[in-house]
Amino acid sequence: MAYTPNTWEPQDVITSEKLNNIEQGIVNVELTPGPKGDKGDAGPQGEQGPAGKDGVVTQEQYDAIIARLDALEGGTA
Repeated sequence: MAYTPNTWEPQDVITSEKLNNIEQGIVNVELTPGPKGDKGDAGPQGEQGPAGKDGVVTQEQYDAIIARLDALEGGTA
């Protein structure tokens, strides 16, 4: 049976019949996805973003990171 929503008005009384209708509507909702469709066409290429700075370190910074890791591990690798 298809769910029939109730149009609530401010003076409406909440009844077990109306609540059960809501509950049954929830139970009847299909939660599993349908079959996978075909892959769509690729969209247009976006604009080039600004050059990032993350992941770029100097040799001195790299050496300091390795030294801290070694200290945490209790020695040298």
